[in-house]
Amino acid sequence: MFSQEVVDRACMAASEPMSYGRDDCCQWVRGVVLSSGGPDLMMGLPAYSSAAEAGLLIAREGRGCLLRMAFKIADRLDLRQARAPFTDGLVGVVLGEHGPALALRHNGAWLARAERGIAVMPDRLCAVAWEVF
Repeated sequence: MFSQEVVDRACMAASEPMSYGRDDCCQWVRGVVLSSGGPDLMMGLPAYSSAAEAGLLIAREGRGCLLRMAFKIADRLDLRQARAPFTDGLVGVVLGEHGPALALRHNGAWLARAERGIAVMPDRLCAVAWEVF
């Protein structure tokens, strides 16, 4: 389960504009999961520092699809897929207005790093989810 304090700190930090490789959707979720005692979701993947480099990583690891890359990460870490109705403490891929994003479920909603701030999304926008604890 994600601690409220960790999520609150992460959401406050997200008031700044997003930076690829530091706090984009994947790195933001990774940080919350790590700070809550979960696995390193990006372990073994190369660092990146721009949208172009993130795109190359997704192209290589997910054949151009963040959803495929997330499945590959979940398989590598042996994460158990969660089924709806979803509970808190999950990591998933949500389908937002700007495309798919890695997100975490906390307090009954999906939270994903947006270009500025945090997007809060309902369960119906979650394509797939995994247990990380």
